[in-house]
Amino acid sequence: MVASISGASRAIFALCSLIAAQGGFAAAQAADIGSCLTKAGVENSVPTTSTWAVDTEAWNSR
Repeated sequence: MVASISGASRAIFALCSLIAAQGGFAAAQAADIGSCLTKAGVENSVPTTSTWAVDTEAWNSR
């Protein structure tokens, strides 16, 4: 069951990425991908700080 959920999440993320790429990835906003994932029911979080080191701290502490 977990494997199928993981596979489904990957497929949804891949589809959202493809949609963003079709619209021009540089022009695609993070909100576009985020809203696509939200509509698909995929839980996600977007970093809100401006540096990579600070953004990854929360992810690494999970």
